[in-house]
Amino acid sequence: MTVGRVALVHLSVAALVASTAGCTSWSRLDHGRPVPARGTVQAWSAGEATLLRNPRTVGDSLEGQAPLPDTARRTVASSSIDSLRIQTTDAGKTLIVGTGVAIALLLAYTQGLNFK
Repeated sequence: MTVGRVALVHLSVAALVASTAGCTSWSRLDHGRPVPARGTVQAWSAGEATLLRNPRTVGDSLEGQAPLPDTARRTVASSSIDSLRIQTTDAGKTLIVGTGVAIALLLAYTQGLNFK
């Protein structure tokens, strides 16, 4: 395999991983279902969303880290939460973006671009 092909393979893998990681949607978490301990949760209270990474229930509150770059602890009282939403991977978006990335890389390769 030539250096150009190796670079193309590495670029392809990086592009597909990045496109998969970015293809998410928010879905409502039904009352009574446990809050996932990993990932990001939107806690809606009085019309405002608070993002919590890696949330956990502590007493009568939901606690987690603020989104990057701020990693401060945030706490929201359970009694003030109107609804919760969880971030999930959207298969449709992933398929569309992944296909687009694959087509773009294929076109670039067939046009003779050098990926050194």
